[in-house]
Amino acid sequence: MIEVNVKEEEKTVEKINFPVLMRSINLNQIVLFTKDREGTCLKIGSSTLDIGQHSCDWASCYNNSIWEKYKGEITLKNK
Repeated sequence: MIEVNVKEEEKTVEKINFPVLMRSINLNQIVLFTKDREGTCLKIGSSTLDIGQHSCDWASCYNNSIWEKYKGEITLKNK
């Protein structure tokens, strides 16, 4: 007789405090999220969006196959 024990890996969702800067893993785009799916593009990366473009329909910032927390620093200033 064989005994089989399978333990599934627990997936945890990291707590996100808004506002938060997130970087798109594939596009290298940076978005300042103010809600789960709402934010403003601060770096376009290889996307076709414009800097400053705001959307309420981003892929969820909790989706860790698309987004990761941005660890760098961004400075905003007028030209």
